[in-house]
Amino acid sequence: MKYKIIVVATAMNAVALGGCAKTAEVNFVNGRAFLAGDDKCTNYKREFVDPDVMECSDASGITNGERRRALNEQQLQFIVAQRQIEAQQIQSLNQSIQQVGASFQPPQYNYTPIPQTAPLTPLGGNQVRCISTGFYTNCRSY
Repeated sequence: MKYKIIVVATAMNAVALGGCAKTAEVNFVNGRAFLAGDDKCTNYKREFVDPDVMECSDASGITNGERRRALNEQQLQFIVAQRQIEAQQIQSLNQSIQQVGASFQPPQYNYTPIPQTAPLTPLGGNQVRCISTGFYTNCRSY
Protein backbone atom coordinates (compact mmCIF):
# COMPACT_ATOMS: atom_id res chain seq x y z
CA MET A 1 0.00 0.00 0.00
CA LYS A 2 2.85 2.37 0.81
CA TYR A 3 4.35 1.73 -2.66
CA LYS A 4 1.06 2.64 -4.37
CA ILE A 5 0.83 5.95 -2.50
CA ILE A 6 4.39 6.83 -3.53
CA VAL A 7 3.55 6.04 -7.17
CA VAL A 8 0.47 8.29 -7.05
CA ALA A 9 2.41 11.13 -5.40
CA THR A 10 5.22 10.84 -7.95
CA ALA A 11 2.73 10.82 -10.81
CA MET A 12 0.94 13.89 -9.50
CA ASN A 13 4.25 15.73 -9.12
CA ALA A 14 5.22 14.84 -12.68
CA VAL A 15 1.91 16.12 -14.01
CA ALA A 16 2.07 19.30 -11.92
CA LEU A 17 5.66 20.12 -12.86
CA GLY A 18 5.15 19.15 -16.48
CA GLY A 19 2.46 21.79 -16.85
CA CYS A 20 4.81 24.63 -15.89
CA ALA A 21 7.46 24.40 -18.59
CA LYS A 22 6.86 24.63 -22.31
CA THR A 23 8.78 22.24 -24.50
CA ALA A 24 9.74 22.83 -28.09
CA GLU A 25 7.59 21.00 -30.59
CA VAL A 26 8.14 20.22 -34.23
CA ASN A 27 6.77 22.98 -36.48
CA PHE A 28 6.75 22.71 -40.25
CA VAL A 29 7.51 25.95 -42.06
CA ASN A 30 7.55 25.84 -45.86
CA GLY A 31 8.22 22.11 -45.86
CA ARG A 32 11.06 22.23 -43.32
CA ALA A 33 10.83 20.98 -39.71
CA PHE A 34 11.95 23.29 -36.89
CA LEU A 35 11.82 22.97 -33.10
CA ALA A 36 9.90 25.94 -31.68
CA GLY A 37 7.21 26.82 -29.16
CA ASP A 38 9.31 26.76 -25.99
CA ASP A 39 9.92 29.84 -23.80
CA LYS A 40 12.96 30.96 -25.82
CA CYS A 41 11.26 30.53 -29.17
CA THR A 42 7.56 31.28 -28.75
CA ASN A 43 7.41 33.27 -31.98
CA TYR A 44 9.66 32.79 -34.98
CA LYS A 45 10.28 33.91 -38.52
CA ARG A 46 12.28 32.26 -41.23
CA GLU A 47 15.36 34.02 -42.49
CA PHE A 48 15.35 34.88 -46.17
CA VAL A 49 19.13 34.49 -46.49
CA ASP A 50 19.17 30.85 -45.37
CA PRO A 51 15.86 28.92 -45.68
CA ASP A 52 17.16 26.29 -43.20
CA VAL A 53 17.42 28.84 -40.36
CA MET A 54 14.74 30.66 -38.39
CA GLU A 55 15.05 33.51 -35.92
CA CYS A 56 13.30 33.19 -32.55
CA SER A 57 11.57 35.72 -30.30
CA ASP A 58 9.91 35.42 -26.90
CA ALA A 59 6.20 35.72 -26.13
CA SER A 60 6.31 39.52 -26.18
CA GLY A 61 7.82 39.46 -29.68
CA ILE A 62 11.30 40.61 -28.62
CA THR A 63 13.99 38.98 -30.75
CA ASN A 64 16.46 37.23 -28.47
CA GLY A 65 19.11 36.51 -31.09
CA GLU A 66 18.53 32.77 -31.02
CA ARG A 67 18.58 31.06 -34.39
CA ARG A 68 17.55 27.48 -35.00
CA ARG A 69 18.40 25.24 -37.91
CA ALA A 70 15.90 22.99 -39.63
CA LEU A 71 15.91 19.38 -38.47
CA ASN A 72 17.36 16.76 -40.76
CA GLU A 73 15.50 13.50 -41.40
CA GLN A 74 17.36 11.58 -38.66
CA GLN A 75 16.70 14.26 -36.02
CA LEU A 76 13.03 14.41 -36.98
CA GLN A 77 12.64 10.60 -36.73
CA PHE A 78 14.36 10.62 -33.32
CA ILE A 79 12.04 13.34 -31.97
CA VAL A 80 8.93 11.58 -33.30
CA ALA A 81 10.05 8.29 -31.69
CA GLN A 82 10.79 10.11 -28.43
CA ARG A 83 7.30 11.70 -28.40
CA GLN A 84 5.72 8.28 -29.01
CA ILE A 85 7.64 6.81 -26.06
CA GLU A 86 6.55 9.73 -23.86
CA ALA A 87 2.93 9.21 -24.91
CA GLN A 88 3.15 5.50 -24.02
CA GLN A 89 4.69 6.36 -20.65
CA ILE A 90 1.91 8.85 -19.92
CA GLN A 91 -0.72 6.27 -20.91
CA SER A 92 0.92 3.66 -18.65
CA LEU A 93 1.09 6.16 -15.80
CA ASN A 94 -2.59 7.05 -16.24
CA GLN A 95 -3.51 3.36 -16.13
CA SER A 96 -1.48 2.93 -12.93
CA ILE A 97 -3.21 5.92 -11.35
CA GLN A 98 -6.63 4.53 -12.31
CA GLN A 99 -5.78 1.11 -10.87
CA VAL A 100 -4.61 2.66 -7.61
CA GLY A 101 -7.68 4.89 -7.49
CA ALA A 102 -9.95 1.90 -8.09
CA SER A 103 -8.47 0.12 -5.06
CA PHE A 104 -9.63 2.94 -2.76
CA GLN A 105 -13.27 2.17 -2.07
CA PRO A 106 -15.42 4.31 0.22
CA PRO A 107 -16.47 2.58 3.44
CA GLN A 108 -19.81 0.80 3.39
CA TYR A 109 -22.21 1.76 6.18
CA ASN A 110 -25.18 -0.30 7.34
CA TYR A 111 -28.07 2.00 8.21
CA THR A 112 -30.77 0.93 10.63
CA PRO A 113 -34.16 2.44 9.78
CA ILE A 114 -35.85 4.53 12.44
CA PRO A 115 -38.73 2.62 14.00
CA GLN A 116 -42.08 4.25 13.25
CA THR A 117 -44.44 4.79 16.20
CA ALA A 118 -47.57 6.80 16.84
CA PRO A 119 -47.02 10.44 17.78
CA LEU A 120 -46.93 11.43 21.46
CA THR A 121 -50.37 12.45 22.67
CA PRO A 122 -51.09 13.26 26.24
CA LEU A 123 -53.81 10.96 27.64
CA GLY A 124 -54.15 12.74 30.92
CA GLY A 125 -51.50 10.71 32.73
CA ASN A 126 -47.98 11.55 33.79
CA GLN A 127 -46.30 8.30 32.93
CA VAL A 128 -43.55 8.05 30.23
CA ARG A 129 -42.43 4.78 28.66
CA CYS A 130 -39.43 4.54 26.36
CA ILE A 131 -38.39 1.86 23.86
CA SER A 132 -34.73 1.71 22.91
CA THR A 133 -33.53 -0.04 19.73
CA GLY A 134 -29.77 0.40 19.79
CA PHE A 135 -28.95 3.96 18.87
CA TYR A 136 -32.55 5.29 18.75
CA THR A 137 -34.92 5.75 21.67
CA ASN A 138 -38.65 6.37 21.32
CA CYS A 139 -40.69 7.64 24.28
CA ARG A 140 -44.44 7.85 24.87
CA SER A 141 -46.41 9.46 27.63
CA TYR A 142 -49.52 7.77 29.18
